[in-house]
Amino acid sequence: MPQSPALRIGTFNARFLPHLVSNRRRARVLAERIAEYDYDIMVLTEVFSDRARRALLGRLSSRYRYIVQYVGSRRRLREDSGLMLLSKYPFEPLPRSTAYGRGRMRSSGCQGSGDRPAVWFVEYADCCCTDCFAGKGAAYVRLAVNCRPLHVFFTHMQAKYERYRTLQTEA
Repeated sequence: MPQSPALRIGTFNARFLPHLVSNRRRARVLAERIAEYDYDIMVLTEVFSDRARRALLGRLSSRYRYIVQYVGSRRRLREDSGLMLLSKYPFEPLPRSTAYGRGRMRSSGCQGSGDRPAVWFVEYADCCCTDCFAGKGAAYVRLAVNCRPLHVFFTHMQAKYERYRTLQTEA
């Protein structure tokens, strides 16, 4: 049986923090680098800035048709998780046995099937300091890669204080 070509998967902490400085130029440069390296799947963390998110989508949505734009908290006065996923491969509905989070989500190509969503998110209950302003958690998608499922889990955890990262890992 012939081997499938290797997947190019990347992850990067974009550090697009909310309300600081204009991130448009950095978003443009990051989008150019992502396109240059031609990743099949790219996960970004700390995409808190809506302007930066729009700039990334404007430059990358023609290359990546399947996108998790954000997932996050339903709690008031909280940022979303800052997680973003770009994929060249389509999303598949998640298994019925998956316990779905009720976080808010925006995605393209992620309709799922009937009552079966294509993106799952669980928000961490434990946090410390300014990280508590973000709805940090773990997200899960299942992609159809060469007619086979690929399970992708992605997260962004507590910035400091190992005790809280440990609690998040155990969640």
